[in-house]
Amino acid sequence: MPARVRIRIRPQPLVSLLTLAASLVASTLPALARQATPAASPATSPAVEAPACAAGSSGIGDAYFPTAGNGGYNVLHYDLDLDLDVPRGAITAGRATIEAVALLDLCAFNLDFRGLTVDAITVDGRPARSVRDGKELTVLPGAPIPVGADFVVEIAYQGRPDGETVPSGPGQALPTTPTPAPPQPAPGTPSPARPNNENEGAQFGGGWFTAPETIFVAGEPGGAETWYPVNGHPADKATYSLRLTVADPYAVVANGVLTETIDEGSATTSVWESRDPIASYLVTLHAGRLETVETTGLRGLPIRTAFAANVPDDQREVFARLPEILETFESMFGPYPFEVAGATVVGVPLGFALETQTIPIFGIAPGGDRLTRAGAAQLEQILVHETAHQWFGDTVTPLRWQDIWLNEGFASYAEALWLERSDSPRARDRQLLRWYDALARRSTDRAAASLRNPAARAAQNAREVLAAFERALGQPLPADQRAGFLEALGAEDAADLDRITAEAALTQIEALGVPVSFFPGADVLTGDPGPENLFDSGAVYQRGALTLHALRQEVGDDAFFAILQAWPRRYANGNATTADFVDLAEEVSGRELSPLFDAWLFALPLPPLAIGGETRTADPAATPAP
Repeated sequence: MPARVRIRIRPQPLVSLLTLAASLVASTLPALARQATPAASPATSPAVEAPACAAGSSGIGDAYFPTAGNGGYNVLHYDLDLDLDVPRGAITAGRATIEAVALLDLCAFNLDFRGLTVDAITVDGRPARSVRDGKELTVLPGAPIPVGADFVVEIAYQGRPDGETVPSGPGQALPTTPTPAPPQPAPGTPSPARPNNENEGAQFGGGWFTAPETIFVAGEPGGAETWYPVNGHPADKATYSLRLTVADPYAVVANGVLTETIDEGSATTSVWESRDPIASYLVTLHAGRLETVETTGLRGLPIRTAFAANVPDDQREVFARLPEILETFESMFGPYPFEVAGATVVGVPLGFALETQTIPIFGIAPGGDRLTRAGAAQLEQILVHETAHQWFGDTVTPLRWQDIWLNEGFASYAEALWLERSDSPRARDRQLLRWYDALARRSTDRAAASLRNPAARAAQNAREVLAAFERALGQPLPADQRAGFLEALGAEDAADLDRITAEAALTQIEALGVPVSFFPGADVLTGDPGPENLFDSGAVYQRGALTLHALRQEVGDDAFFAILQAWPRRYANGNATTADFVDLAEEVSGRELSPLFDAWLFALPLPPLAIGGETRTADPAATPAP
């Protein structure tokens, strides 16, 4: 039976972007909307016209991704009931319910939904027509939906989602960037506001991933639309129920609390409830041959960690530190914001991890069964980063993608705070110095900058790519990751890199989620990086973290940690902007902080920063090499 999605809609406080989108379309009546509106009968009511209604907009109003999300309604709850064919990576049957409210008199409304076959749609139990244009699914109900009214949409669909296949085997990925990056335009190509919905899909990375006997979802920024109909923008958070069925011997985990497990004979159904709202890019599932470890944290917090059966023991041991990490962060950021915590680890290497709510997703570390000390330390830092996102990015989520530093800068600084608490302030300072010095070198590393230019990199080789990569990281790659890089390129040793083109090395790195924009050369503002540099490791992650360290120095530890705790408390389960954070920081500290944030977030020069008793500067002559 085909998968079905049911959508129910209930009133709740409206998000400003949704309200804006509604106001933009309230005065219009597109042809599709008119088509769905019954005409008045002149024989029975010649003087009375049908009430005016409008079509919800095909975008929520985000300047970075103009057609992400949709206007005219506000979703409160998704109930997805899916039968999964794990070996094929397909959805064969299911049902979902989404609860929401109309923000204007609707003749039509859009959902983001890409690739899968739609078999039937109903609105409030009545058949509805639909039109598909790229990723936009326009639904035309049989009668207009009044503003403020609840309505229920059911969508039957099935198929194999348009996702990505992850290569398996050792050395196929390098876990160097914390989140998947969207595909990049050619150097020098502007990112236009794309009115064509199908073309905008090229900006979105991730979504539905498959590997041998494995399905997992990592949907930042816009991958949710690959596997269920959705209002796909963080501004419209909703609660979720996932009812997932897999055939034996497979298992599946997902966001939230496991409330029921049903033995279906040759299959198993599990029911997962998320009573705290989730942004759509943070919704996940992981199906495969899984082994689950359950423990508890402070106040009996359930902690569930799922491992693909082939994850080595030494990598599992890193995740055993999760209760300690959560306890440390609670002391700094306030109570953990959700009902359950955990992680899930797929059985193939990835070029990313993602902070999917309550159950961040990770790949197996490359390098075989034995994890080096450096590899374990790096994996621990990635675990720390994604766990910190539960406070910064998940419970409080940016209202618009421009403010992505509120996610990544905060989680990156949490890495430094973890080193401060678990090791020493000196260890924290070493990390901050590496980041600062890497940013300082960024504007002077002409060799790395040339990698962004296709003509210039034609004369370069893989050794130069690796060297530039390590300079951008601010440290050498661990030995096991260097070995994995060589193996992926077919190189027996480092000397072979001289005969391999830079293009081949960059292709390998980009396939693993590290875009060309990772390398120096772009003028990227931390507070406004642009969609093509949304996950820039230097400007967004590292400089975002240093911005918080500069704030800490300016206001002192007491006020700084009061700010960090007030932020997820005030905006819990909601959305916020950079301006909101600046206002909160000024309110808590009692200081005027706009000059500090303007210098760090909205200007290119790197401000001086005191780290470990010395003041660092971006002047190359004054900044020692690492």
